[in-house]
Amino acid sequence: MKKKAIIYLGGGLSQKLAIKSIRKENINIILIDRNLNCASKIYADIFLNLDLKDSKKIIQNLNLLKSKFNFISTYGVADYAMTSVAKINQKFKINGLNLKFAKLFTNKENSKKIFRESKIYTPRTIFYGKEITSIIIRKIFNQKENSKITIKSIDQNNGRGVSTIKNFSKNKLINASKIAFKYSK
Repeated sequence: MKKKAIIYLGGGLSQKLAIKSIRKENINIILIDRNLNCASKIYADIFLNLDLKDSKKIIQNLNLLKSKFNFISTYGVADYAMTSVAKINQKFKINGLNLKFAKLFTNKENSKKIFRESKIYTPRTIFYGKEITSIIIRKIFNQKENSKITIKSIDQNNGRGVSTIKNFSKNKLINASKIAFKYSK
C-alpha cells in the first residue's frame, strides 16, 4: 500500500513547525529545497536537493517516487515556487493550484495592475537594473511628497537587503542600493 505524502517546496526554518505538524498526522513529507543544509531537512522523509523553480527536474524525481507514495497535496513557500506547484498538481492530478492562476499569481506587475483597476492601493515599482541613472532618480523624486521609497533586491525575499527611505536624497538612494545589491545574485 502506498504511503500518503505531501510534496513540500521549501524547507527553511519558518517551515519547521508546519512540517512537524504534518508528520504527526502520519503523512510523509517529500521536501524539496536547493539548500542542501536547509533547516527543515531533518524532518523530511525524502529530501530532494533541487531548485524550486526547476519543475522539470522536480517532476522527474517525483516520477521515481510515485510507486511508493500517494501524493495528496503540494505546498510551495513562496511565489517563485507556485509555477512548480501547479505543474506538479497537473502532472500527478492533485487538486489545488492550477497553472493559469499560478501565472497570474507570480506576475507581480499584472497583479498590481488588477489591484489598481480595482482601486486597491498598490505601491509603484521602479526597476533600476544594475545602476542608478539620472532618469531613475527623477522617477523616484517625482513621487508624492512624503511618500516612502523602499529599495530591495529583485531576487531576494524575507527582507534581506531592504531599506526604506522617507526623506530621500541621492546619497541615501545610492547607499540603500548598495545594501540591496550586497544580497543580490
